[in-house]
Amino acid sequence: MTELNKYIDVYAFRFTKPDHIDLVRLVYAVLIDIHFPHDIIRLCATTLRNLLSRDHLLSPSELTLAWQPLHDLYIEHVYGKGDRLPKDETLTVALEGAITAARPYFSLDATREILDVVRPRMHPFDDSMIRALRTLGIFMPTKLNKFEHDTYGAKLWVDELWDWYVADAKGVWEPYLVHLFARLTTECCGYIKWESRFDIIFARIMRTLDLTIKKNALEPQQVTSSPQQLQLMACWIVYMLGGSQEAGAQVYLSRMLSALESYLHPSNTGIHTEKLLLFLSTLCNTFIFRVHQERYCKKGATQISPEMRLTDAQIETFVESVLPSIEWTIFTKCQNDQTPLMMRHLAFLAPGLVLPMILNLVYSALTVTNEPHRLLQSMNCLVAICIPLIRDNKLTGKRVPLKLSVQKIINDHNIARVDALENKMMLSAEFTNRERRALRQRYFLRHQNSPVSPAASCPHSPLRESGSNSLEEFNINPNAPSSGLQSLRSGATSSTSGTSIDTTDSWDTSLAKILKNLNTQTARSDSFLSTARSGSFTARSGCSAASVTGTESTTTTSSTGASPAESPAHALKRKEQSVSASSSSSSSTSSISVSMSSNSTTSVGPSTVNLSSEPDSDEDTIELPSISSLSNSNKYPRADSVTQMKIGEETRRLLNSPLRGHVITLLEILVPALDINDINKTTMAFEAIQRLFSMIAIVDCSAAVDVRTDLNFEETVLCEATKRLPDIVDEFITRIFDLIQALSTTTPISSSAVLNSLTDNELDAKFSVEEMLLKKHMTMAFNALLDNCSSSIQERVIERLFVFVVNNKFDNTLGVSIVTGLIFQTIYNSPQEAFPMFLDYVMLKLPMYLTDEVISQRQLDSTTLWYISLACSLFIVPGEYIVKYRTECINLYKMLLALECPSAYLMGCNSLTNAIGNLLNTFVENDRGKQAMLSMPSTEFLPIQHWAKKVSKKQVRLSWHRPSEEELNMGMEFIRLFVFSMLDKLAKPEELRKDEIQKALTIMNSVLVASSEVLPPLEGEFIITEDTFVPMRFISYAKVDQELTLDGQNIRTLILEGLRELAHYLITNTPDDTKSLTSICAIYSNLVFARTTTPAMYYQLLAEFGEMNEAFSDPVQGKRATVMETVQAIVTLSHRQRLVLSQTSRVSFNAAHVKIIADLLDFIGLSSYDSVQSSATIVLNSMLQNFPQATSFVTDRIVENLSNENLSEDSFKGILSLISCGTLFVGNDWKIVAKLLPALVQAKYPENPQIIELLKVVEFVSCQGWKDTAITVKVPESLTDFARQIMMSSRGTSYAGYNGKFLTEEQQSNSVEHAAEKNKEILAVYDDLIEKLAALSQEAMHWRQQQFCQLFLSNMVKYRFSETGIKVLLRQLLDDKVETRVIAMNSLAAWLRTNRPAAFKTALSTMKHFQLPNRTVGSQYPITFGLLLDNFFLAYDSARMPKDAKAWDAMPMVNKQFIGFYQWPKEVKLDAANSTQLEANRQKHQLHKEELIIVNAFADPEFLKRFVDLVLSQKHDGKYFDITVCRLIFYLFRNYNDILLEPLLKVFEQCLSSDDIAKRRFAPEIFVAIVRGSKLWTFQKLQPLWTRLEALLTPALEQLTPELFPNWGTACEAICYHVDPRRYGWFIELVLKLCVKPMTHVNQTEIRFTLLTTIISYTGWRGTTIHNSALIIAKPMMYTPYFTVRQHTAQLFNEALALDIPGFTKDFTIPPSYSPITMSIIIGAFAPELRLLWAEAVDVDEGFVNPIKEPVNKDDRPERKIALNALKSIVTMLNLYYDAPYRCICKSVAHMIPLLAHFEHDGDGEMAKITSNAFKKYLSKAFVMESMADFVVWMLEKTFKHARSWRTKAVLIPYMQQIVFANLFVFETPSRRDKMMRLIHTAIGDSQIEFRHAAAECLSAFIHYGYIEVTDDFINHFFKLAQFCRKENFHKKHAGILGLGAILLAFPYSVPKFLPRTQ
Repeated sequence: MTELNKYIDVYAFRFTKPDHIDLVRLVYAVLIDIHFPHDIIRLCATTLRNLLSRDHLLSPSELTLAWQPLHDLYIEHVYGKGDRLPKDETLTVALEGAITAARPYFSLDATREILDVVRPRMHPFDDSMIRALRTLGIFMPTKLNKFEHDTYGAKLWVDELWDWYVADAKGVWEPYLVHLFARLTTECCGYIKWESRFDIIFARIMRTLDLTIKKNALEPQQVTSSPQQLQLMACWIVYMLGGSQEAGAQVYLSRMLSALESYLHPSNTGIHTEKLLLFLSTLCNTFIFRVHQERYCKKGATQISPEMRLTDAQIETFVESVLPSIEWTIFTKCQNDQTPLMMRHLAFLAPGLVLPMILNLVYSALTVTNEPHRLLQSMNCLVAICIPLIRDNKLTGKRVPLKLSVQKIINDHNIARVDALENKMMLSAEFTNRERRALRQRYFLRHQNSPVSPAASCPHSPLRESGSNSLEEFNINPNAPSSGLQSLRSGATSSTSGTSIDTTDSWDTSLAKILKNLNTQTARSDSFLSTARSGSFTARSGCSAASVTGTESTTTTSSTGASPAESPAHALKRKEQSVSASSSSSSSTSSISVSMSSNSTTSVGPSTVNLSSEPDSDEDTIELPSISSLSNSNKYPRADSVTQMKIGEETRRLLNSPLRGHVITLLEILVPALDINDINKTTMAFEAIQRLFSMIAIVDCSAAVDVRTDLNFEETVLCEATKRLPDIVDEFITRIFDLIQALSTTTPISSSAVLNSLTDNELDAKFSVEEMLLKKHMTMAFNALLDNCSSSIQERVIERLFVFVVNNKFDNTLGVSIVTGLIFQTIYNSPQEAFPMFLDYVMLKLPMYLTDEVISQRQLDSTTLWYISLACSLFIVPGEYIVKYRTECINLYKMLLALECPSAYLMGCNSLTNAIGNLLNTFVENDRGKQAMLSMPSTEFLPIQHWAKKVSKKQVRLSWHRPSEEELNMGMEFIRLFVFSMLDKLAKPEELRKDEIQKALTIMNSVLVASSEVLPPLEGEFIITEDTFVPMRFISYAKVDQELTLDGQNIRTLILEGLRELAHYLITNTPDDTKSLTSICAIYSNLVFARTTTPAMYYQLLAEFGEMNEAFSDPVQGKRATVMETVQAIVTLSHRQRLVLSQTSRVSFNAAHVKIIADLLDFIGLSSYDSVQSSATIVLNSMLQNFPQATSFVTDRIVENLSNENLSEDSFKGILSLISCGTLFVGNDWKIVAKLLPALVQAKYPENPQIIELLKVVEFVSCQGWKDTAITVKVPESLTDFARQIMMSSRGTSYAGYNGKFLTEEQQSNSVEHAAEKNKEILAVYDDLIEKLAALSQEAMHWRQQQFCQLFLSNMVKYRFSETGIKVLLRQLLDDKVETRVIAMNSLAAWLRTNRPAAFKTALSTMKHFQLPNRTVGSQYPITFGLLLDNFFLAYDSARMPKDAKAWDAMPMVNKQFIGFYQWPKEVKLDAANSTQLEANRQKHQLHKEELIIVNAFADPEFLKRFVDLVLSQKHDGKYFDITVCRLIFYLFRNYNDILLEPLLKVFEQCLSSDDIAKRRFAPEIFVAIVRGSKLWTFQKLQPLWTRLEALLTPALEQLTPELFPNWGTACEAICYHVDPRRYGWFIELVLKLCVKPMTHVNQTEIRFTLLTTIISYTGWRGTTIHNSALIIAKPMMYTPYFTVRQHTAQLFNEALALDIPGFTKDFTIPPSYSPITMSIIIGAFAPELRLLWAEAVDVDEGFVNPIKEPVNKDDRPERKIALNALKSIVTMLNLYYDAPYRCICKSVAHMIPLLAHFEHDGDGEMAKITSNAFKKYLSKAFVMESMADFVVWMLEKTFKHARSWRTKAVLIPYMQQIVFANLFVFETPSRRDKMMRLIHTAIGDSQIEFRHAAAECLSAFIHYGYIEVTDDFINHFFKLAQFCRKENFHKKHAGILGLGAILLAFPYSVPKFLPRTQ
């Protein structure tokens, strides 16, 4: 099955459908078979899940699986008491996965059958309800169509489970029900109409988020909700969306999110934040998955009916509803990686809504300096939405514009870009005055809306750079616009004017000269300026000033255009007054291109100036404002001034186009953001640039506007914008060079690393995490640039990099690492140009430094290391280039690997690995034709149409590198040169130094890994250790065309043989050479496992692919929108996976592996160094995992070492480290276990702290692999027959070469016999091992050895045991060490449980008791449940208890409380009459020999006394109830009835009467053991026992002290748990009698009532008579003045109220004494007392009809004190009762609101505290159902009207605030809202100021979470009140002010659309 899983993982389901079905049936048959152990079950469950993972391949009509066996298996594992399936979490997950996969293939009748099995367990008073609902949630089929659901599916159960969902007050069942409802809604979307249930659903969701309304006043009611529950709720909501209903789930979702929005504000971070983030994240993930399913997923997706499919409008509505909340989470203070992912998903759903919001944030964050913390979060979001941004090329869907302030930023950026270019032009000496005047005119036209004196504020202004500081110097009068600016206007619009701008050829000629002059320092810039020098420098030519003026430093600095440290703040300061507070920048300005036209109209930046002789249309004519208007500007303008802002034409066109045009603008801003002083920001900027560069074509497409006629408006705008890309690239390269130079001279401010020098000679540079990320993203961005740019840009970049490398030398490791990374990426993308260039340079420079003296040095100077680093970065080229430059490459590697400097030759080894790998490996080649395609003419290929292009697998054509003959020959030459020469050298290790050996091994390992793909596996004689008839065939998942050998000899084998001699020499003569020995271990590992890659490398690649796929995938379209890079990565990863699998799959265990194992064991056993032992252990453990048969070769050596007394401590530690891996025990090979366990027991363990720690691990793993596994495995004959049928049927379709390899009939029959013989052999080994361990346990050993022995015996005793073993355990029971006794007690108890006498079962007669219809199998909803005629016989009644043996035997004892409560099962099995339980009532002479040994031991007085004394010795300090001792004594009574009763009962009597606290703590343990163990005794034995126990317990419990009560409380729980209450009726009556007896101390009341409460909680619906008796007893205690007594009495009442659930029914014919207790009954019982207090609170009677007078002298009446105590008790009970998140408020409780509100302020301290808690913590969060909402509002109205004190009403204000929020959707009906508002208006206008303040706060909260909408009338109401001026109306004026203030306070984080009007 392991191989089958591998096959599916690699090849998916590449087999026929019949084979697929047969495999499923075979695996399922093995899974459900009862003979197999848990490890096989786990493997089968995983395999079944894999086989059924694609349910569209097999339909339910083709495959049907029985659910019942799978159900039995699951129940056995989760709830069973057997040992076959341990309670292991991994097994549970595997089984649940298999059930989920098999569920669609259950039969249609499965739903009814599952309900019949599960319904009998629906018992809401214990954990059986959880089991029932968990079973339903896992097994219930829901993937049916609507017709099937109507007949067979959800219609049978959904209403029923919804009732239970509503009835769940504590939320215990909620996770299981939500799981089932969510799955039903997901798999059959739209079948259930949830509209009528939305109020409850969304209210419950809000409660799971731990929200609060008022800090420190109204605390949240904690709901125990797991992350999975929140995720299921989100999934449930998503699949309720859709459809045509107007009041659908979207309305409720939007309402809920609007109420929760403020909780996500960064200032409100709290315990709720993580839950809200998880909920929102799951909501977005599930929604986008649903959209993908509906629109793009054809196979395997849940089919959603057309009427429920989401429309575009609904998708946009969803995005609009969640976007405001998610926007707040961007800046949350907690760790948050989910928001960028949410933004990414939403951007794919509705780009027009999400992208503008992200752009608003990013533009503002990049240009603001006072909020730097916003930058990283904003950049994270930008990185996440790069793909949807680049693909946004159409104006589709709902779209929102960018903010006006952001538009202003973009416009200013465009102006600054043009200013920068013209500034450079102004500095040119060849520029004439006439041309300068033209530039100045253009400058003022661009800045016509800027503040006064722009020249003084703009560093790039032509005015400022030319030395001018005012307008007057240019003949412009600020006070006379008609003579200054007007002259510019006239000159700009008339060609005949003397001041007009000349547009003749002289302009272009002069400009070309200037550009040529500015470019003299750059040799390769001609390709960028070809268009400009052609004499036509137009707006569409793509010429770039930055590229024109780019220069390169030859020493230290390299800059182009503006200074790298210059910030956009300088570029934007030309405006003295900014439009936005976000006008300054934290990043520097890029060099921007400018364009001019040679025709009559010239476009410069954002402005267009008409230069023709005739005026153009109005839209082309710029109206310049007067200079006075320019000076009227504020730094933070009002909205109207921003609205009137004029933007340039270029900015306007960008804003009116799809948003992908912002990519270029963002790049322009991001490139200057690369700042060494903020390494985090720089890293994020590089990541964003890399994402953008990866998906766009970096090509100047501006020429396409002139030559193509098929461009739309958006493409035209984008093509014109791409002319700036060359400048961006040039600035990007400059920034990288500047960063490298800065890193080489200083440490970044935000970095914690130091400047490591190359001369430090560190083998691996220690970079900080920040620096590693910086290097990674910088090189990735550089690679993305080279991979997606045109050939001209690529050539330019290569040349600049080459010049930079030639003219600089670096010593800093980080700087060198980045430079070599850039070279690496450059050569990878352009090997034909870059490789020869850099190779020639290295070959020119490096030999000059590598003299003989330098070669022999261990430390080199930085210059030499610089050139070595350059040399080692070259060999990423394809093999053809290495072959082409064969001589240079070989000479270079000879030089590099001849060096003695470790860091130098290590770099050479890494480079050699790349070179040989590119020669010999098979891999996907880089697409070399991309640059050619990007460089094609615009008429043939338009790059902008291929931004983030989607590809399908049918379109992909990948080019594979397969080694040619020349490459194979050169690879072999490298192997001869650097492997076999090293082997020859290592043949004489005594002549070599340590460092020479280490160097040789390092070189060999590098070559071995690189060439491993073409090297055949190790060869040797096959070793078969599996004793089986089944032929073992190995699968090769990847093959190569030709394998390399050395003259026909296996190269791996030759290397192994050469290294073994070296290893033997080193371990013998120089064991301190740890580096060499560690290297040999690594080579051994690679000899076995390496094939181009290792498993560790593959998993690293897999993780990297996950990150890449997350970045570039489209979650909406899925595979349909895959980009080419992802396809290449998937194919590469798949190839690597096959290589990894094939290396071990194609190899059989042979003699070569045995040699490696022997050497590794020598390293572990002989070396005393941790590094060597650890390396050897890791390799050996990996071999044992892949070759389990190798275990036998390791075991003997381990046993030998463990028994070697002369073994050093270090070697002993190494052996234990190997054992602690646990691999030796996993195979369940009992022969190996039989060798290891005695060896571990007998080993002499040194007292070394490290060894002691290892022993703890060994103690765990030595039993973990086999303790829960069956000793033998028997394959049933039915399973072998089934497998034989499959084999016969598959012969016709199997590969012809396998036909002779199937088992013959003779082999099949022999294999069955052989399996039986193996089982016998295993049992013999097992028994022999037990005897051996038992014998060892009797020897005198160290306590640690003894502990090992006892541990092994205790785990083996569960399956087989002997007399010797039992004697050993009995002896250990008397050991002085506590650990030994505990192990012995657990072991003996386990054996007693396994060998307990079976209880005889009988079926409950259905004819006698089952009389009611619809209560048995096949019943239909609704089902009547409760105390009915058919289950009345199970109810407890002391009057009906049997008096003799006959009546006792006749009474059916049903221990399971759920039986008969809800639905009767098909058959009820219960214990037969005790008189028939012969096995359980055996006499002593009927016991077996082993049992007699145990009985005789405990019957021995000395043994028993010693045992009791040892147990008591632990009781003095331990106050806990010892379940271990109790369980052992319980099984003594359970197995041997009353044989040991007398001696143990005597001990019990002594313990009860003793004054020793230890003995009195031991008494309840014996008591529980006696009562529970006597369950099956005959009545003749039980009756005298009860009499004696009652006589002993009565005085003991009467005198029980608080110190002993916890033990007796636990004992009471243990007696009542899952037992028919009639079995311990005598104990119940004893406790009731105790509670009636007089109590002299408060502690006695507490203890007795707690015992009674425990009995009530466990008797449930069967003990209603007990409940009623207890309430009669407890009611007088409600009046007591003692708080503790009232507290426990209230707890008793609360437990009795457990039966007060919806639907519970009592048949009217059943006597009233059986009636369940309800809240109305309890409150009604205290009606007289409450009526007495009612008059103090309100002025009317309880019905609010008749007025009543306030009592006089109320404090003096004794009856009032009694009533107050009763009220305190009731309130305490209410607090306990409503301490549940979903408890519904009932009418009787709501009626007490006035009373509780009054006594919160008019009671004593205790009363005030408990009533305050009632309102703030419990009642205010009570669940209000629709039927109760109007009554609650009515009670509030009546209380406000009739309350005697304003304080009573003031108490209710916070209650209203919280109850409405907790039940928001119920109270949002118009009538209830109006009534609430009337109450608030009344309160806010009250004459009492405190009352007004409370009302204002409540009003603000109502507005804040949207309960009240602020309208003009609403504002006018308070505005009018605020205008009152008379003194007598002061409170009204104050009310108006408070109301207006409440409106403002309701919006703490935003400014509403309205503002309160003032006059």
